Amino acid sequence: MMPTANTRLARLRREFPEWQSWLTVIEAVARESAGSNWQHYVPRHPPAHNDQRPFLTAATIVIEEREICGWLERLFSLASQGDNATLANLARLSKGAMRGHSVALLQAAVDGNFRHIEEFALARGIEAEGFRAVLEIAPLPLLHACHRCWRALIPEGWAAGYCPICGAWPALAEEQGIERNRALRCARCGAGWRSECLRCAYCSTTEHESLTSLMPESARATWRIDACHNCRGYLKTVLVLQGNAPEEILIEDLATVELDVAALEAGYVRPANPGYDSALQLNAPSPVGGRWASGA
Repeated sequence: MMPTANTRLARLRREFPEWQSWLTVIEAVARESAGSNWQHYVPRHPPAHNDQRPFLTAATIVIEEREICGWLERLFSLASQGDNATLANLARLSKGAMRGHSVALLQAAVDGNFRHIEEFALARGIEAEGFRAVLEIAPLPLLHACHRCWRALIPEGWAAGYCPICGAWPALAEEQGIERNRALRCARCGAGWRSECLRCAYCSTTEHESLTSLMPESARATWRIDACHNCRGYLKTVLVLQGNAPEEILIEDLATVELDVAALEAGYVRPANPGYDSALQLNAPSPVGGRWASGA
């Protein structure tokens, strides 16, 4: 993981001591996302290519259930560290309940099917909000592996507001360098892609009267909120000399949470659903199956 990510995490731990357990989980996800443990599961070529579908669309990825289960149990164990009795109980109950269901749970997390995840938790007496929060970021190492394998294929002219790799909406925008080239950044897979400055990422409007910027008084001078009156969506924008490393976007998204609060107070929201349904198929290997089911 990049030194700058460690510096940001240290600052967040100082500023938000109540986040200690959650930041431990975030750090584990960032470290796992920066590694190569998941890349050998990713098909060499994505099924979707050279159109406006994200590369993950209709892909089939086969992963050993024991690896998924081990990863999920590790995350819940990390979440239980500290003095939070609710999180400790969450980890204890989740460890046994996920066995035999880990592939389906990770699939639901990739799909954004959080109702299924919450229903799974409630049916087993598990605190649903915390269970969902951990599952929501659990797929990131796999999605980052997809980005590393496929990023060279991203078309230079990609015009959609959603991520060309996984279909998620951007977590934030970066204005990079002296020229302030604008790039949208995905917190799920770490991808980055160019964007016009005066275009809403969500509804694609370019009408100047529909676009606005907010500058909260407490925010840094290098931060702002870009918002759209048309769809009521907002996007955090940060000024940087160089783009953040892929695994740092999740941390940067968390570090700029005061912009989210200001945007919500002003009546703007992030879309609840992903920009594009990837329809990824996640499977455990059959007894005679290979590492990849298709697209290898």
